[in-house]
Amino acid sequence: MERKVKHSYEFKLECVELVVVKHYSFALVSNEKGTSKSNIRKWVSFYREYGRAGLLLRKNRVYPIDFKLKVLKSIYRDSLSLREARLRFNIPSDSIIIKWKKDFANFGLEGLKLKPKGRPKSMSDSKDKKVNPKNL
Repeated sequence: MERKVKHSYEFKLECVELVVVKHYSFALVSNEKGTSKSNIRKWVSFYREYGRAGLLLRKNRVYPIDFKLKVLKSIYRDSLSLREARLRFNIPSDSIIIKWKKDFANFGLEGLKLKPKGRPKSMSDSKDKKVNPKNL
């Protein structure tokens, strides 16, 4: 199941160009286009870092443990802010890195492992209840 996309590539590019090319403020573009200033700021920063490709849709990605550890180590080693780390490693949201930091602080390397998605399988495939022979 994919995430619903709220804004098209063309819409993002139009907002970014208003800020970058026409030098409109984030607030003005936000009011004109009906989206948040934080979204526009994020799109502009990805655009400045990666060009038009930075605005392309990114599906939910799965990050390996070594990548997560590399991001966290560089944050501590290079004193990166969340925004700087997000841009350097092309991560779509600060909240992803915040979750990794929290999981690593609480559970160590185990906290960075992939967790199974969805509802767990039941213990038994049969839907019939087993009858206790003593109750017969």
